[in-house]
Amino acid sequence: MPLFQNNIINKYLQAQNQALVAQQWAVYQKHFHNPHVQDNIRGSKEER
Repeated sequence: MPLFQNNIINKYLQAQNQALVAQQWAVYQKHFHNPHVQDNIRGSKEER
């Protein structure tokens, strides 16, 4: 049994500002797809 019904999910997806989501996705990709940042994340220990 899903956590949310499909019509509820679709309602909230339709309410999203697609331009803002695309802009923020680009910011995310620019940072987290950077190989230096990825190496830093992989090398970090949980205790730090």
